[in-house]
Amino acid sequence: MLRQLVAALLFLLPSLAFGAANIEVKIDGMTCAGCVEAVTRKLEQVPNVDKASIKVVLKENTARLSVVSADEQTFKAIKKAVTSAGYKVVGEIKVN
Repeated sequence: MLRQLVAALLFLLPSLAFGAANIEVKIDGMTCAGCVEAVTRKLEQVPNVDKASIKVVLKENTARLSVVSADEQTFKAIKKAVTSAGYKVVGEIKVN
């Protein structure tokens, strides 16, 4: 329980995460809860990704990720994870 609370705080308050960043990734092709589950599992297996949250709203399928390091290597791993789940990253990955 405490671990989940800490993870939630780090996701919501990136300034407490000592260098962590929140990023947004648009993903094409997700249409249901099963799609979201599959992509979330893949994303949470990527090194440097602490938490993944995906919203499917009116074809704007956006994944919000809390990452330890928002670098090119992490971005490539995120794109590979999305592709391996059978979907496609659309546009640029945004760092918030």
